Amino acid sequence: MRVLFPAIGAVFFACATAPVRVPFDVSAPTVIPDGVLGRIDADGSTTLYMEGWDLKIAVQNQRSYVRGSGWDLSVILFPLPMIIPTIKQEVNPPEDRDLSPIVVFLHFHSRVDGLVFHPDSVRVLPDDGQAESMKAFIGPADLPCNADWESPDASREFVLLPGKPICFVLQFPTQGSPDTGFQLHLSGIATSGEPTPPIDLRFAKFTGNTVD
Repeated sequence: MRVLFPAIGAVFFACATAPVRVPFDVSAPTVIPDGVLGRIDADGSTTLYMEGWDLKIAVQNQRSYVRGSGWDLSVILFPLPMIIPTIKQEVNPPEDRDLSPIVVFLHFHSRVDGLVFHPDSVRVLPDDGQAESMKAFIGPADLPCNADWESPDASREFVLLPGKPICFVLQFPTQGSPDTGFQLHLSGIATSGEPTPPIDLRFAKFTGNTVD
């Protein structure tokens, strides 16, 4: 028994102090398009690795959860019932899920001179609607994208300097939640006067997680 109790205490302490991954739902691409290098991270953000520049994409329509704790008697060790985290409720009630517009964060990191971005060229195509242009945007801004909203201007384009991360935030009139799929048509990007072929990303509900 002198060996058993320290062992139980060690297991209990390890379980109590281990990082807990808290799940949430958010819109994220279902797949990286053919011919494009990229990755989809555990939080639903996506990074595209292009020739001379990288782009991180994230959508702000996260449905968060509240984490609680409870006794799970189905997990028996030594035979000690362990306390494990359980999801208790959503932060936002279901009736509030579709009240916010789709907001897309674009983080550019250029490694070359001459990268140009025309934000008004980006489109969102909801599964149940027509293609829509943005209704407001922020940028170019330093991370974490704190700036004032501006009205779109079809004639505006921005030169992105190499070696400096630049953020744009695009707000679209479409109201949606992670339950609503859509396509992001990413265009309006050129390097040294040569347009980058448009990239189409299909977004759907993605269950991400973060460490709590």
